[in-house]
Amino acid sequence: MTDNKQPEREDNTVEKASFEQVPSTRAGDRVLRRRRKPRGLFPYIVRNIRKLIRGTGSR
Repeated sequence: MTDNKQPEREDNTVEKASFEQVPSTRAGDRVLRRRRKPRGLFPYIVRNIRKLIRGTGSR
């Protein structure tokens, strides 16, 4: 019983550390990718809104 509990605890710690590092890298990659997308869409959206406002003002 004691022998079984010790290895389980060690495995959990190792898995947790490994798991924490993997999501960390994945999260950073996702954040960079997600940040890049809105950056390219932001100017497009602003341009569209400006066009709409200009069209309404011209009308």
